[in-house]
Amino acid sequence: MVLVGAAPMLLARVPAHGTYVGDILPGLLVFGPGLGGGCVAASVAALGCVAEREAGLASATNTAAFQVGGAFGAAIVSTVAASRAVGPSSRSEGLAAGVGVGRSDEFPSRPRSPE
Repeated sequence: MVLVGAAPMLLARVPAHGTYVGDILPGLLVFGPGLGGGCVAASVAALGCVAEREAGLASATNTAAFQVGGAFGAAIVSTVAASRAVGPSSRSEGLAAGVGVGRSDEFPSRPRSPE
């Protein structure tokens, strides 16, 4: 889960004229193993506590929750990115704001850390 949290922080700092290998690829390399490990841990937690006869229902619920969460996450990031990107020069700022939504210091319920 730490890797999944660190990846948006890396991707939110991609400059407007950054390169794929130097700026984007490190965030994706951190995100991939984190997402893989997070999905496995969530599946084990969801299926480990149910009776054998209810394993199919628990698996379907786990998969549906994962898909709905991904859809909501994509919608929220897209909305924030589109609302911040007004002109051609601010597209990268909008994308950085959208990716930064998932960062722990961006949630309104937590105080923002000084940068």
